[in-house]
This record gives sequence, C-alpha cells and structure tokens, in this order.
Amino acid sequence: MKLNLKSTLTAAAALCAMAAGAVEEASLLDRPGWVRTCDKGQLVWNDGPDGKSVTLLQEKGAKVAGFGTDFLDLDAFRDKEVDLVFVLDGENVVRGTEADGKTPRKPTPVTYHWEIQYAEYANWFTPEVPDIPEGTFKGHEIRLSFRYPETAGKFGMNVRACFESGTVTVRRIVVRERAEKYMDKFMPLPEGFQCEYTDKVLEAPHMRGIVAGCGHSVADYEKIRGWGCNLVRFWMNPDKEDDFEKTDALLPVLEKLGIHVILAPATPGPRGPQGQAYRLFNDEELYNRYLENWKKVAERYKGDERIFAFDLMNEPFQELRKNPDDKYNFLAVQYEAAKIVRAIDPDRVLVASATGGSSPGNYNACDMRPLPLKDVIYQMHFYAPFFLTHAGLYGTQLLPDDPYPGTEKRGTHWTKKEVGDVMDYMNDFVERWGAQIYVGEFSCMSKQPGAAQWLDDVADLIEQHGYKFWTFHSYGEFYGWNLESIRDEETGKLRNIRDGETTDRLEVMKKHWAKNRE
Repeated sequence: MKLNLKSTLTAAAALCAMAAGAVEEASLLDRPGWVRTCDKGQLVWNDGPDGKSVTLLQEKGAKVAGFGTDFLDLDAFRDKEVDLVFVLDGENVVRGTEADGKTPRKPTPVTYHWEIQYAEYANWFTPEVPDIPEGTFKGHEIRLSFRYPETAGKFGMNVRACFESGTVTVRRIVVRERAEKYMDKFMPLPEGFQCEYTDKVLEAPHMRGIVAGCGHSVADYEKIRGWGCNLVRFWMNPDKEDDFEKTDALLPVLEKLGIHVILAPATPGPRGPQGQAYRLFNDEELYNRYLENWKKVAERYKGDERIFAFDLMNEPFQELRKNPDDKYNFLAVQYEAAKIVRAIDPDRVLVASATGGSSPGNYNACDMRPLPLKDVIYQMHFYAPFFLTHAGLYGTQLLPDDPYPGTEKRGTHWTKKEVGDVMDYMNDFVERWGAQIYVGEFSCMSKQPGAAQWLDDVADLIEQHGYKFWTFHSYGEFYGWNLESIRDEETGKLRNIRDGETTDRLEVMKKHWAKNRE
C-alpha cells in the first residue's frame, strides 16, 4: 500500500496571511519538522512544484507506516475553534480488518497533541475520525474540529496508515479557523455568559465518596460511611419501580449516616457498537422515554434535600464528527431534561457531562459548553493514561513489569506530573465559563502494579485543583475497580478481603476520605 501526501498551499502564502493579520488558514505539510515514525524504507519525502509530498509504503503484516511533526507554532489560532482538514484522493482502497480478522479496521489515521504551557510533555488526543471510503474516490475530506486553548503550548500531530491496501494521496493538510462555532446551533449562549451558582453549591461542604447504588444494603452503606465517605453517586434504573422502592428505603439510611446523594438514573436503551454512543441520539422512542423518566424522577423527589443533585447522563458518548446527522445532540438532550426537572423542582442542583466519556480533553474541545442555567455542575471522569487505568480491558495489556509511576508509552514516563498535566485540561473550561467541577469517576485496575500510588496521586491532584465534589469508581463492582478485591495466595483466585485484611488501594482511599472529618 502506498500513502502519498502532498500539500498545495505554500508556506509563503500562509506567512503572508499571518503578516496581514488575517489568519484564516495555515498549511501544515509545508512547515518544517516532519519526521518518519515507521520503518526505514516505508517513507520517501519529495519536493515538487506544488509543494512537499511524502509517500508511505505499507505491506500487510508490516509495522504501520506513518509520520509526525515536531511541535508547530500555531499562536495565531489560540483561543479559537479550528478545523484540522485533510483532503484525500484514493485508488483501490481496502481498509482491512483488525487482528481478529473480522472487525473492520478502525479509521484512526491521526492523533494530535499540544504541550501544556510549553512543558516538555504533551497530551495526545485520538479523535473520532470519520471513515475513509473504500474503493476509488477524489477530494474526500477528513475534518477534525477542536478548540485550541489559550494556555496550550505548540501543536503537533501524528499521521498513520489505517488501511490494508490501495493508494491514498493526501493533497492538503491545513488548520483553519471555524467560521461558525459547531455548538452554536445546539447550545447558543449570550455574549459574556458565565456559570452562576447559589449558596446551595458555593457553601456546600466538601463531598468525597464512592459510586454505589440501590442494589447495595444498609450494611454496605454503613461500611462505606465507616471508610469516611460522605457522598455517593447513586445508581438506579427509573424503568424499574423496584429500583425506586429500594431508593426510597435507602434515602433515610443515607441521611442518618450523613452521606450526601448525587442521584444517577440509568439512561434508557443500549449503547451503540463497542459500547459507545447511546442509541437514543437517533431513536425518538428512547429519547422520549429518557425525558419521561426524568419527569418521573423530578416529581418523586421534588424538594427532597437528602439528594444533593441529579446527574443528567452518564458518559454521553456521541461521535459528532463521524455522525454529524444524528437526530439529537448529546448536550441538547441534557438541556431538555434539565428544563423538565427545573419546571418541577426549580432549585434542584444538576450535573451535566461532556461527550467522549466526560474526559478532560473533551471539555477543552469545541464540543462542550455550559447549559444556560444556574447551579449546574460539570462532571469529569478521569482515567489517564487509559492504557494504565484500564490495563487488561478493551484490548489493552497488563503491564506487570512496568509499574506506575514511571510507566512508559510513546516515550513518556507517566508520573504524577504527567497525570496532572492531563487534569489541567479542565482548567480552560473552568476559567472560560466559571464552572464548578464534580469528578464523578476515577479508578485504576487492581491488577496493575502501582494502582494504589496512581489513586493517591489523582485524589491529591483533585484536591489541588480545588474540586470539592468527587467519587471513586466504584463499590462492590467487578474485581478491577473493587477496593476489597485480592488474589488468594492459596487458590490463586480473586476474592474479597476477610476480617483483618485490607488492600493498599483501600488504605489510600480511606486516607483521602478521612479529610471529610477535618
């Protein structure tokens, strides 16, 4: 397979535009700093009359061909929403399959990254990339959209082959300021909008706790309180009357124990392929059921001060760039639910979430903005680096010989500093909108060496960032997240700890929950 890349916009034209103060678009292929990231012989650079070009040669079974940049200076695009645009021609393209020989190969030809405040370390994003067509095509565009933060350092990018055979010519790679902000059509905000909070949020105590739910017993919650937790992100299914009854029975128990509640009703309907986008984004029946469920919840718990907040949607994955014609937008859906709740329970604190698993990077992108309502807290889920926190899940590998801190990938040795750099991606959203943050989930696989240290570092970083609401994920779930799960030395099987036993992860979390007593 050959991948030939060619630019048609010269560096001179881009520089002239910058000098004129009218920067709308800049060519990237003509900038210096491109390097090979594949085996020698797979890549050849060329200079032609239309600008630079590069050819990548890909053989089935060989290391993936690719290239990337040193950091590029894109200061002219700071604090702006931009499109990163690839213009492609293809001939006889076959994408191929993943290692299982069945699953179509994922279309991930590019990752982009920028430094944090010009630090040496860079955070990487692998965006939702639209599919490259198979067969023969001309002028096909891949368009990735994001907001380039004011606080970011220089910009860099990796491009790699994501198909098995055929020829693809990338004729242009440009970065272009967006003429229209993507979310304006879904969530227009007045000029100068800032989040607004009443004393119900601002004067609330620090709440540090765990994710649990209506399926746990009084004894479970007594144990949780004994660990020091004073908050639970409380799961229940509003499609089941039995879950409402269990919730009703547990609320007075939680109140007596001094545990605050963020109620997190399950979103109706399954997710799409690979556990991603909720199907309600294209299913009117599920969408209506979601809103009806929120009406039921709001009516049942109107004015109930035992519940601190309602969590509108868990991890609303939506592949916005890949599926721009989805019927319902992830944030607009939450806003509709919020309006239903507030019409019934006007003083209820709400929790809203970003797409992409509510990760820090997705708050920094142009896909997320606040709801135009007061007392809405914004939820972050923190799993960074993912290959470490989810080691052994979703195709990732356990790293028994590469413990944290110091776990290495892509040349980066992950320590508390690098993990903190990822959390810093929330800073721009907080400062831009004046938002309050709730860290709804963070965890690390129990079998990964160094998991306890990672938990210790992340809990400490949350405190340093001033986020006063957080919940560990989770209580009594599968062994990977379960703080009480250990491997029996005699049988080699996983089991819960017995009286007198503990785990290093549990002791770390108890240390941080103890701050609730200070």
